Amino acid sequence: MHLITTLISLGLDSFLVCCLIGMSSLTWRERAYLACGFGAWDAFGSMLGTMWPHASQTLYAAFGVAAFLYVRCGPRGRWPLYALPVLCSLDNLFTGTPAMIAPAIAASSALLAVVGLCVGESLHRMVVALNKSRVALRGASSGV
Repeated sequence: MHLITTLISLGLDSFLVCCLIGMSSLTWRERAYLACGFGAWDAFGSMLGTMWPHASQTLYAAFGVAAFLYVRCGPRGRWPLYALPVLCSLDNLFTGTPAMIAPAIAASSALLAVVGLCVGESLHRMVVALNKSRVALRGASSGV
């Protein structure tokens, strides 16, 4: 697989999940934290995947502890939202990408996550505008 297709295909899950997340009301700080999380966890999953045959139980425990700490850093009550980058990184464990492209995977996944968050926010604004116009049209037609 070519590098560009690898980077896009490994970050596509981040884009799709962030399109849905972007439709919710998040601060830009939370959006930036999530985008960085998607990039970092995808890179971490790819690097761990290259060591998969030789990895020890300690490495798996370190992955679990890091995931727990990352999820706990998020705001209270939103831990399922902050668990999504960790869950989306699991596909990178099995791709067999070289560890040397992990920084590129992190950058592309974070970029795709930001684009997904922006697309989701735009979709949310369009839905709200359509609902407002539908209510306005309904009110105008009932007044006639």
